[in-house]
Amino acid sequence: MVIMLQSHSFGAGLAKLIVLVVACTLFTTRELCSAQQYRWPTLAEVLRQNSVHFPPADVDTAMTITSFEVVNEPPQFAIAYYRDSGTDALKPPLYVLRYDKSAQRWYRREISEGEVKAPFTAGLTPGQEPLMVDCLGSATISAVAGSLLVSTHLSPSAECTMILGSDLRLLSAFSGWKVAALGSKIVVERSEVHFAPTHPLRLALLDIATGRERDLFPPVNDRFRRQFQQRLAALRDDDWCREYNASCDPQQMSTDLDKIAVNADAEAVAIEVTFRSEGFGPAAQSQLGNENCFYVFKLAPRLKYREFRKSDLEHMFGTATP
Repeated sequence: MVIMLQSHSFGAGLAKLIVLVVACTLFTTRELCSAQQYRWPTLAEVLRQNSVHFPPADVDTAMTITSFEVVNEPPQFAIAYYRDSGTDALKPPLYVLRYDKSAQRWYRREISEGEVKAPFTAGLTPGQEPLMVDCLGSATISAVAGSLLVSTHLSPSAECTMILGSDLRLLSAFSGWKVAALGSKIVVERSEVHFAPTHPLRLALLDIATGRERDLFPPVNDRFRRQFQQRLAALRDDDWCREYNASCDPQQMSTDLDKIAVNADAEAVAIEVTFRSEGFGPAAQSQLGNENCFYVFKLAPRLKYREFRKSDLEHMFGTATP
């Protein structure tokens, strides 16, 4: 049995859905599952739960909605959602509503299929044109520095994030998702190809106010990363790589983002990452394994960083955390 879940912020409903998943997993009778099927809420129910009243008359509040999330904070309320089609498929448009509580004013927009695209750059060689990917999928929403970030889930390793102004005007879109924020700056994890032997980590720093974007990780001249790549290359199993159609390129080794911490006042970012030996054959995985490292970035007045092995930090301080 396969049960598909879509994320949302309707707390009681989510608890009910989790109970249903457990029940349908432990008990296989069709009657139990069909009798307790989860009912997606209407837009009106979500607005009432968030104490938001008097939506525009031309908004269909009786609509049953799915794959939605809300932002509800003192200055504003916002929601991104789809109309429930009665199936697991999400059908455009993606609806976005925002209520300015101070001005008591509503904004709305509908995002149609093909309307917003973002450049997908994972796995490209230098000079290769990026693939423009449609920004439609299950939605999440967050507020950063007077803007709304609406992210749509494309695969377990890829998202598209739209940056909308306070009037819901599209400012820009990028392939990836926000992992941290420092004022108007956000740290972005770029999308990757999910069905690939390795998953390199790529982080960027995007200033929403200016639109300026610059790469953050991997940094240039990173000695720990380079040393791990050299060890990977020495243990690479070329026969295994050919059999499993893996590039076994140390430059594309898998790296996980484990933890991240930011200090907006100091304009600093600290991350913990794991270098992984997967995708290079059994010898690399058994003899090399994984390695944890820390990076501390100072963003201004110019970008600079220091790297530390986790074992070194633990030796000095007894523990290591961003």
